[in-house]
Amino acid sequence: MSRETAQADEWGQLMAAAQDGDRSAYAALLREIHPYVQGVVRRHHRAPDRVDDVVQDVFLCVHRVRHTYDPSRPFKHWLAAIASRRSIDALRR
Repeated sequence: MSRETAQADEWGQLMAAAQDGDRSAYAALLREIHPYVQGVVRRHHRAPDRVDDVVQDVFLCVHRVRHTYDPSRPFKHWLAAIASRRSIDALRR
């Protein structure tokens, strides 16, 4: 198993624990995914202040829809879809 796959599996486990009410797992997840979300957002935006705004929007969206994550599916794909869509939405505004 690659390091990236192991990391994505860990993120999925943290999200599953967060869905069960584990606040420390949720805080750890948010810290862990921050660099990844920034990378996804930077593919669409160049200005650092814009990147920060969109990353914050992604985190708010993840918080609002965290109940929709299915632990039997890859977390990284779920997260990437949210980050990419929020980035594109920001470009449209």
